Amino acid sequence: MRLRRGIVTVVTYILVVVVLAMTLFPFYWMINTAFKSKGGALAIPPQWIPENPTLENFKEVITGTGMAQGGLRYAMNSLVIATASMVIALLLGTLAAYGLARWESKWSDRISMWILSTRMFPPSVTVIPVFLMFVRLGLVDTHLGLIIAYVTYNLPFVTWMMRGFFTEIPAELEDAARVDGCSNLGVLFRVSLPLVRSGLAVAGLFAFVFSWNEFLFALVLTRIRASTIPIQMASYQGVKGLIWESMMACAVITSLPGVVLAFLAQKHLVKGLSMGAVKG
Repeated sequence: MRLRRGIVTVVTYILVVVVLAMTLFPFYWMINTAFKSKGGALAIPPQWIPENPTLENFKEVITGTGMAQGGLRYAMNSLVIATASMVIALLLGTLAAYGLARWESKWSDRISMWILSTRMFPPSVTVIPVFLMFVRLGLVDTHLGLIIAYVTYNLPFVTWMMRGFFTEIPAELEDAARVDGCSNLGVLFRVSLPLVRSGLAVAGLFAFVFSWNEFLFALVLTRIRASTIPIQMASYQGVKGLIWESMMACAVITSLPGVVLAFLAQKHLVKGLSMGAVKG
């Protein structure tokens, strides 16, 4: 039995190491390529460690020299649009989720499922109708246009996730607050929201990351003024092909906000993903 358990343990560790290596290798190669000089990404044999590490690729991305003009403008557009869409989606989605969680009716579950079903439509199906509407409304290549589009896609997810958290809160706590004189909004902001702050962190992080990384709507609905950082990443294409070194430097910069936010909110993420978010 001890030998069998030892073999199982060794095999388990080997599998974990293999899966971990397969998962982390793309990130290593992205960072490795970002520090290579031009042409180093396609060198044969491959450069597992950059021979002459350089920061020129990051300088090109930040200053806007080379293939992608604009520099930090793309990142600032992404930051403004992603933050605004996250805040609006959290505000509207939390209010909708609280109403659905506390509205005792046979229709509440059906409405919740209908809201979630709107998120199941792939963006490629709706991008053309949205583009035609935005042309008529004058919202093409504007921050407001992308914010509206991203809120539309983030809202069902936030509503569904936050509803699961609100259903975990005992109704007796809210009833006690009402007995003490709290209004419905007072109960929500003073009692319920502090108890679901882990859910807010998880929903907000997912909404931000979706808006930050989204490419299709940003490609179709923007031209120059409101272009986001995924558009900048896709613009590193020269006559001879893709400029991999600059593209990977842009990818490293693009991944930083999500990594930082996940690190800061990791306590809430672990708690949130194991509680109401997995319940419907």
